Amino acid sequence: MFRRLRYFLVLFFFCLTFLEVNAQIASDSTWKRSDFIANTNDYFSIKLDAHNEADRLELSTDRDYSLRPNTDIRNKLSFNYKWLTLGLSFKIENLYGNNDNTKGETETSGFNFALNFDRWTANFDHTAHTGYYVENSIEIDPSLPPGEIILLPDFKSRSTRLSLAYLTNTKFSLKSLTSLTERQLKSSGSFLPFIRMNLFATEHGEDNVAGVASTSNFQTNVGLMYTHKFVVMRNYYVAGSASFGYGNLWYQTNNQDLNTSLSGTTGMYSYHYGVTTGYNADRFFVGALFNHVGNNYNQKQELDFSTTRNSFQIFIGYRFRVPKFLRKPLDFVDETKSKIIN
Repeated sequence: MFRRLRYFLVLFFFCLTFLEVNAQIASDSTWKRSDFIANTNDYFSIKLDAHNEADRLELSTDRDYSLRPNTDIRNKLSFNYKWLTLGLSFKIENLYGNNDNTKGETETSGFNFALNFDRWTANFDHTAHTGYYVENSIEIDPSLPPGEIILLPDFKSRSTRLSLAYLTNTKFSLKSLTSLTERQLKSSGSFLPFIRMNLFATEHGEDNVAGVASTSNFQTNVGLMYTHKFVVMRNYYVAGSASFGYGNLWYQTNNQDLNTSLSGTTGMYSYHYGVTTGYNADRFFVGALFNHVGNNYNQKQELDFSTTRNSFQIFIGYRFRVPKFLRKPLDFVDETKSKIIN
């Protein structure tokens, strides 16, 4: 565990150095904006989304276990202002199929913090789930009555992600797709080199899943993404993106007998493609997106995210003019950011 933590710290400080150097080369205050992009600096926005992305897990031992939380749909409420995003994730009970009692109860929480500058972006995301079920229960125990599912109420998972990306094209606004604190006025695209890190852990409590008591792994991925946004009739858009990355996976699986564990490292590569469409006007915006993510690695004797998964999201939001009582604290935050970067 300490060895993985050391790798994490080294990579983290490397990323900070990388960002500091690039910030000195081209900070937000001196970056020349083009007629391809319109900012919304006089407004802050509230964005609400509904998505089906969750920590769907696979455990391969003597059998293949597919573990799922009972969260068909989760929601996230985000506050966005210029380069800052703060988001809180939650689940609405008795909505979108989340009330399927046969799958048990899942407590879920999460938050994210993002810095969306003109040339680079950093996103921190943390999620936690308590309560899973075995999706392929009938394969694990063929003697189960029809419709009965193996429940894991004490099963806990925590995922902490950090991603950093660098924008190479001045005519493309990544913020117009993520935080929606800008508007893309003309079609454009950009390559984005990135680094992604994920620290993931589970605790099984009283739930005996193939004799495993807990797991942890740390993933790093370095790669390249390309995103292109087509603007139609000024406010409507369709965008597509694809990425490929390669990295490493460090893992550790602790058995019920805490004196025994399985650990190691293996190379991995990942890919993704997605499409999003929406309407982004002066105040109101709405949209939907689809993503497909794939991971490939040789080691299968640990708990990890599903090798491939699809996710959908719909969102709606509105920009509000910054009220007088908020201008001073928000200006202070903006000035502090400029001092740090400059």
